[in-house]
This record gives sequence, structure tokens and C-alpha cells, in this order.
Amino acid sequence: MTPSVSPRSVSVEPDRLPAVYFAVNPMASYQSAQVLGASPMQLILIVYDLALTACGRRDTERARRAITELIAALNFDYQEIAVPLFRLYEYCLSTVSAGSFHEASNILRQLKEAWETALKESGQPSAFGYQRLSADR
Repeated sequence: MTPSVSPRSVSVEPDRLPAVYFAVNPMASYQSAQVLGASPMQLILIVYDLALTACGRRDTERARRAITELIAALNFDYQEIAVPLFRLYEYCLSTVSAGSFHEASNILRQLKEAWETALKESGQPSAFGYQRLSADR
């Protein structure tokens, strides 16, 4: 069973970014198009990439923001999967806050691999066509 993801919880608000930013940085425009065109499951994979990149850079703030987005995307109508994921994400938040990025990365990497498997088995178009987004964008 694939957990349900709410597309409203992982959102991008391009109208809040200045148009000059996209003109100066074509990669930002490309990445914005990728996010806006992604399915909810693909968005989850993008957020996992952001969290893993932030952990790799030992960037507490960005790692916490990405993990918080993963929590916000949980659908508690499916408690049998949402509650354990919530607990894992909470644990990751506490380990990141304590500076234990490696431990959080290990958990997040395993969860991301499970999402990739679920995406493949769901028959949705592959998320592997998107370029990994950098955490500093």
C-alpha cells in the first residue's frame, strides 16, 4: 500500500520570488518547473533529496525545514503508516538539532529508497528524470 500524500502540503509559491531571480538564475527557473510539474510522490522524493543534502552539509536549518515539510505531507487518514513515519521524522528532527546528521541521513536515505520503490511499483512516471535539487536554492 502506498501512503497518501497531500499535494497542498509540499508547495512552491513562485509568485513570492522576484522575476529577476529567475532571469539571473536559469537553473532556478528549471528547478521551479520541475517542482511545479511533479506528482505528489515525486515532490516527496525532492524533499528527501533536499533533507539529505542539508544533512550532508550539516545545515541544521535547512534539514529541519525539509523534515518539517515531510511531516506536513503526512496523511493521518492512514494512521498505520503516517504515525510511524511521524515518529521517525520527529526523531530525525531531534538528531539534526543535536548535530547527529549522519544518523538522520541514514534514516532519511532508507525512507527515500522505500518511496522510490513505491513510486516504481505505482506505475507513475519515473521521478528519476528530475535533476537532484540543491539545498542551497
